[in-house]
Amino acid sequence: MDNRITSEDVAQQFAKAIKLLLEWVDARDTSDATSRKPDDTYHPSRLLKIDEVAGILSISQAHVYQLVQKGEITSVRIGKSIRVRMEDLDHFISTARR
Repeated sequence: MDNRITSEDVAQQFAKAIKLLLEWVDARDTSDATSRKPDDTYHPSRLLKIDEVAGILSISQAHVYQLVQKGEITSVRIGKSIRVRMEDLDHFISTARR
């Protein structure tokens, strides 16, 4: 009786381990779907930083500050920070289309 482990045996065990791991991940993803935090990338009341607004509009941060200062983009001040609600940015974009 030969008790040596061949590279083929190792490869088969490794393949089984990967298969079990993938099955576990798939089962975990479906069972945790209801308990996971909802994706908050878009939520109407989400507060955006100036750099995020600039990125969405593809303009400079200085230009965003000018639009906020003119009142064209409604903003919220929290201490020294300025934030823009997603719904206010949506409103600005929809009115700018005209």
